[in-house]
Amino acid sequence: MAEQQSVLVEVNPGEFAVFGGLDLNGTTIEPAPLLPSAARKSFEDTISGAIAVGNVGAQAVAALGSFAGLVRLSPATLEAIRAGATPMSNGAFNLGSLTNSSGQIVQTVQWTTAGVAALPAAAAVIGPALALMAIQMQLAKITSLVRENIRLTDAVLEELRTERWATVQGQHEGMLAMIGEARAIGAVNDNIWQNVQGNELVLTGARVEFRRKVDRHVASLNSATSPIAVREILDHHGDAIVADVQGLLQAQAAWFTYQAIRAGNLHFNIDKDPTAAKHIQTVIANAREQHERDLVDASRLIDVLVRRSSAMVDAKESGSIPFGKKRRAAKDVARAGKILLDQLSSLHDGWEVADPPLQSPAIAAVEGGVVPDNVLRVLRWHLRPEEKLHAIATAQDQSSSRNHWAWKLQDDWLVAAVTNQRIIVSKQKDLDARGEIAGEIPLEGVRYVRYEPGTGKPNRSDARIDIATAESDLNLKFAEWATEGTDRGQVDTFAVLLRSQMRLPAEEVPASPIPLPHTGAASLRGVESTQARNST
Repeated sequence: MAEQQSVLVEVNPGEFAVFGGLDLNGTTIEPAPLLPSAARKSFEDTISGAIAVGNVGAQAVAALGSFAGLVRLSPATLEAIRAGATPMSNGAFNLGSLTNSSGQIVQTVQWTTAGVAALPAAAAVIGPALALMAIQMQLAKITSLVRENIRLTDAVLEELRTERWATVQGQHEGMLAMIGEARAIGAVNDNIWQNVQGNELVLTGARVEFRRKVDRHVASLNSATSPIAVREILDHHGDAIVADVQGLLQAQAAWFTYQAIRAGNLHFNIDKDPTAAKHIQTVIANAREQHERDLVDASRLIDVLVRRSSAMVDAKESGSIPFGKKRRAAKDVARAGKILLDQLSSLHDGWEVADPPLQSPAIAAVEGGVVPDNVLRVLRWHLRPEEKLHAIATAQDQSSSRNHWAWKLQDDWLVAAVTNQRIIVSKQKDLDARGEIAGEIPLEGVRYVRYEPGTGKPNRSDARIDIATAESDLNLKFAEWATEGTDRGQVDTFAVLLRSQMRLPAEEVPASPIPLPHTGAASLRGVESTQARNST
């Protein structure tokens, strides 16, 4: 008998069904309790046949081990398996090796990322089983997350858990108990299903309740037209946002587990119900779609809150922020938010939750040409994904009070940061003390930029940059340091950068109310005069 090898078959991007086990540190094989024994046997037979077809003379046919469960492999592990892999003849399977830290081969693996549907006759035979396995991998992550959440001792998160949260937690524990029974007997039989099916309205109602609360928070943020407005929403409703996101995660977990059990019972009856295969696909697709939507909106809310509190921590570690009806230490709010972001990212592969990196601008129109570290640390929390910091300037605001900005900066020293998307404006004292920005000007809103270079003594004059938008002007006056040397050069370059963004859309240029002479009209009048003379 040929030596048994591990076989990995991708059932979802980065997620594999494992045959014959897998000895890899840090990797856990998740069981598939919802998959009936008959479906497992069909799965094993299909993969075994595909491997036999793929065998070529130089490769010995390995005996296929039994289906062990599901595993998620990191991109680095997948790359390691791919390195030096030898394709087999059917183009679906490859032969690769796993090595330890010393470079020694510890396991040979046959694997495919083509998906089982690409293998001969597989789609029709085991398609429903594949769908069930894909949802079970997600279920394993949800179950692990909920249990971790229950063990959390973070003071902010514990305080905001409501009685409703505890009720939903109890319902979810009931669903998990049924998953345990299915694992013990090898199927979600009708007895298990009858024990849970009456919970659908309660579980759906809990999820809808928290979903609506999250929707209201998202709508409120979408309606905010300035950083100040966003900050006011977070200061007044930050505690409710955290509580409702926690509630949605718990309710979503219970509801998703119920849908997985439902799909498992449909598969149990697949031989008796000709519609079951299609029904399984529908149930799973809907569950995953709703799950994805919940994660996206919850993550957006928590990300905004983390950025607000983290900016204050980087400005002043001992600072506190309004949090509902009380004030909380900014570092406590930031920590609680990051815990929730970590949990959300664990449910959605590919999301990054690392702190945004510091960016150094190419242009520093500040005294001495060096931007203080605290300014860069704070600004990183205000930069959007893919936004690049190009320049920073410090100047005094000389704008008239007639300018209707969302902020009031008259005569204050400010920090102006230019990115590839906008001009970020902040009072310097607010940025330093609370990590706050005042507002922004989209680059497409810049209509004209006037620059008056400064001159030194004896006829000293201050450098000025006037930025005109369609509605208001921002007038910046630089201090004496901006009149000479390399500092003067940086201010000059800052002005050039702003001037390069000037634009006047054609739709904002009105038609003249009176006829204006131009080449075409003059030529026409000349023709008309010639014709008049000839007619006389």
